[in-house]
Amino acid sequence: MNQALFHQFPDTLRKAFLSKKKQRRQRRLYSDWVRETQKVHAEPRQQVGRILIFPADLGDIAGSLGDDAMISATVTAARRHHAEVQIDVLCYAFAVETVRSQGFTPVPIEAKSKFPSEIAQLFRNTAYDALFLLGADIVDGHYSPETSMRLLITADLAEKSGVPATILGCSFNDKPALVLAEFFRNLDRNVSLNLRDTVSLDRLTSFASVNAHLVADSAFTLMPTQGDAETISWIQRCRNQGHQVIGVNVHHMLFKECDAQEIRQKMLTFAATLQGLSETRPISWLLVPHDYRGVNKDEASLQLVMDALQDTDVSTFLLKGQHKASDLKDIAGHLDGVITGRMHLAVAALGMGVPVVCFTYQGKFEGLFNHFDLPKDLLLDPESFDDQAALSKSLGTFVDTLPALFQQVNARRPQVLKLAEQNFSRLNTVYGS
Repeated sequence: MNQALFHQFPDTLRKAFLSKKKQRRQRRLYSDWVRETQKVHAEPRQQVGRILIFPADLGDIAGSLGDDAMISATVTAARRHHAEVQIDVLCYAFAVETVRSQGFTPVPIEAKSKFPSEIAQLFRNTAYDALFLLGADIVDGHYSPETSMRLLITADLAEKSGVPATILGCSFNDKPALVLAEFFRNLDRNVSLNLRDTVSLDRLTSFASVNAHLVADSAFTLMPTQGDAETISWIQRCRNQGHQVIGVNVHHMLFKECDAQEIRQKMLTFAATLQGLSETRPISWLLVPHDYRGVNKDEASLQLVMDALQDTDVSTFLLKGQHKASDLKDIAGHLDGVITGRMHLAVAALGMGVPVVCFTYQGKFEGLFNHFDLPKDLLLDPESFDDQAALSKSLGTFVDTLPALFQQVNARRPQVLKLAEQNFSRLNTVYGS
């Protein structure tokens, strides 16, 4: 259709047209998948020392530290079983160099067209010992139903081709894309479909008949590496002054409906809250970005907080630059507590035995807290940024109860780590325990 003519249509007609077009594309994706399943068959496979990873974002595997944590944990688990294993990463063609820069072998795939046939051909032509898919928060269709479809199609065709497929522990929100029900129902029952918390598991099994398993987030198994020396030195100096050191992460994704000025105001309110808490308690604040993607990366929001506090007596440090997820996990282990709007920063902290309070979105934090039996009043709605008094009370209570929360987290941590290891149970079959 002529684009100029298309944009002359009323909004309602344009949306209806795009909706129909999307539905046709999704039906074609489903029918192409069904057609490929009728062609593939599992064949006896020899061990080749090679695995394939399907990242949460086929176009960017480096920007999200949550993705970095899950990929790194997978690589470590695979190399624990096979020291020389080759790591291939599925990606779009434009991300090939990004994958190479991470030390992996890129496997480029077309962004949209002929996806099922390309995937089927990949498993016909290339021998793999296993496939790991980063379910993360993309399997419920919140960001893109078609992304979820492609992930499920890949897992299914791999398993039917004789390649053991594991969807790493993922969340599942309370408003999944309905079109995905048919995809889940037809997913090969041998695919290891792992849900990272009880809430997500219950939601998925209510949504579709699946063979799913409870685990914990695979990122819990990530081994910490040496964090930024300057930052750790600053933490130690604060400790020597008798301060508790609290990590802080807030970001624009908590306020999707807000414009730049509204977000700025929320950051000023948050900064005033931190200042108020520092006036009544010996606290230092470490501002920790945990996502480096785009112009609205975490550092942009945290810089607003830093700027608001720079002319005060509040002890504050902003972690600059880009760091690996494993480095930030090490830094988290040096803290007394963490305030975060990023789930995988919460996972890093809890994995090191450090309590957290979380600003929630997408309904994916409740299940994480269930693993540790943490009180739900530590789950804060982003709307709390509009009520400084209530926010101060919630964060103050968190700081004041840190000793008890520390004991609670560390009592539950061994069990959670054991659940997280179950993400990689199929490696025992492939390579031996």
